[in-house]
Amino acid sequence: MKQLLILALAVFLSVNGVFGEEVTLSLEDALALAEKNDLSLASARLDVETGDATVREATSAALPKINLSTTAMRHMVVPTMYLPPSMLPPGSPNRIEVTPPSDITSQATFQQPVWLAGKVGMALKAARTYRQIARDALEMNQARLKSDVIREYYGLALVLEVVQITSNAIDIARQHGETVKRMYDVGMASEFDYLRAQVEVKSLEPQLITAQKNADLARIAFCNRLGFPSDTKLILTDELNPQHLSVSILEYPEACRAAFGIRPEFAISDKREQLDKISIKAEQRSIYWPNFVFAAAYQRQAQERKFPDMMDVYWSETFTWTLNMSIPLFDGFATSANIQKAKIGLRRTKIERMQLEQGIKLEVSMALNELKHADEQVKSLETALKLAERAHSIAETRYEQGIGTELEIQDAQLSLHQSKLGYLQGLYDQRIARAEYARIVENDTDLSRINQ
Repeated sequence: MKQLLILALAVFLSVNGVFGEEVTLSLEDALALAEKNDLSLASARLDVETGDATVREATSAALPKINLSTTAMRHMVVPTMYLPPSMLPPGSPNRIEVTPPSDITSQATFQQPVWLAGKVGMALKAARTYRQIARDALEMNQARLKSDVIREYYGLALVLEVVQITSNAIDIARQHGETVKRMYDVGMASEFDYLRAQVEVKSLEPQLITAQKNADLARIAFCNRLGFPSDTKLILTDELNPQHLSVSILEYPEACRAAFGIRPEFAISDKREQLDKISIKAEQRSIYWPNFVFAAAYQRQAQERKFPDMMDVYWSETFTWTLNMSIPLFDGFATSANIQKAKIGLRRTKIERMQLEQGIKLEVSMALNELKHADEQVKSLETALKLAERAHSIAETRYEQGIGTELEIQDAQLSLHQSKLGYLQGLYDQRIARAEYARIVENDTDLSRINQ
């Protein structure tokens, strides 16, 4: 019994993610998972669906409305009408029933707007514009999500590599410490050299702890982004390397023109301006413009003292049609106020468009600047790393031959460690700069094969 309980508990904990799962993840896999699980994209897709429903709603305003109704009525107190005695035969009651106590009425109505000052067409055009705005917003969110996922994926790769580099540096320092100890034991190294070697190991251990903490935080945040349990172990297959991303770098004027032509923010701004103009036009037609509505109704009615008796009585029938024209003449200045608000909204949209252009120009300028410096920085750091590796090799050889000093070894190890970390950070900055350039100038939305 105890073994069964333990087994059941283990299964429960495993199902609920208490035991960490190991997941091998490429950048393409991460992009696919992010597109599938990201809540902002899910919300943007709902906006697109809302746009489709809005178009159908606007279309319905131009279609006829057909209703069928049946009403059964019973007079608990029957209406009566009093007549003067001179109008009645002698001895007759001076009041008669106006209607029988029971009444059934069935009616079918048809209503078709003929022309409502053109506002039906304008509403349909506005609904289609709103739907396209939602689609452009979805495209914008896809580009931003891809940039964020690339940043987080390679950010996690960076901190994991920092952990590995720091761990390797500790191993090298320990190996050197063992070499110094052997030399110290035979009198070939001083106690000062021995102590410095031990201090070097201990000084690197806090760095390793900090690197591991940063790696755990980055992993938890990335797991949350992709929809994994927070204790999932991620094994990244795409590493930071000096290979360039396949993006063409344009000069500033060409990059600005490219961004203006492809960024969905500009399409959204143009369509919002169209909506404001439609709103102004629709409000202007809310007064002094005639509206025509055609309506038809067919009705059958039967009256009797009891409902069961109505099957044998005469059912009266009526059929009517009307063409109604109405012209609003005065609405308490509500229309003029609405027109004023719509015009203010149009001016605000134009100002926002100018702000958007300024913002995109700044983004392009910063992206090009970051990309230029990132490329230059990687080349410089790569050269520095090669020199640091060469210097460390020479210092090790000199020390083993008794020519060099412990101070040379310490300086060479520190320089090599810092060069590796610096080069790794440079590769990360280069990757992120290129991803941002692709988002800003090219509106790169190719997230994955999912939902394409």
